[in-house]
Amino acid sequence: MHNESGQTLVELIVVIAVGIIIAVSLTFAAVSTIRNNQFAKSSIQATKLAQEALEQVKIGRDRNACILPINTLGSVNSWNGNSTDGRCPGSGKIWDYQLNSDCPPTCFNSWFFTVDSDGVINVKGNGSGIPPTIQPVNGFTTAIMLTDTTSSVGNEKTATAIVKWSDFSGTHQSTLKTILRNQTL
Repeated sequence: MHNESGQTLVELIVVIAVGIIIAVSLTFAAVSTIRNNQFAKSSIQATKLAQEALEQVKIGRDRNACILPINTLGSVNSWNGNSTDGRCPGSGKIWDYQLNSDCPPTCFNSWFFTVDSDGVINVKGNGSGIPPTIQPVNGFTTAIMLTDTTSSVGNEKTATAIVKWSDFSGTHQSTLKTILRNQTL
């Protein structure tokens, strides 16, 4: 007599183990795919928000929009001074000031701003990193940093849009830059 019941039990255990290994592998692959898709979606959204912020800065420059609050940057009240907007009386213009973190005490550090849809710039702070006064919107924190060099003061400013977000793997950021030229020269 030949007993085959033991061999069938071993085969069944092997089939179940292989099935479990395949199911776990597919689960990890699915989770990894979902995380990668979410990261890609967030990255695209952050880049889009950075592009929109830079466009708003350009609109502000073109409209000679206010820079609020007044007197945060000395006597600066708008891009070219003499703004027609009643919120920013005075004649100070941002082109007259150096905005650089590597400059001597007679100029300003790199400043962080938010920009509204009309291009009005709101000063939020200076230094490194996005200041805590800028609150996240839909999980994304967007700030604009304006800088220049000694040779570009009065002629051009570099606008850097920084968008930060956090997800399962930590904090990320998307950064875009553009050169803004003084249109009044």
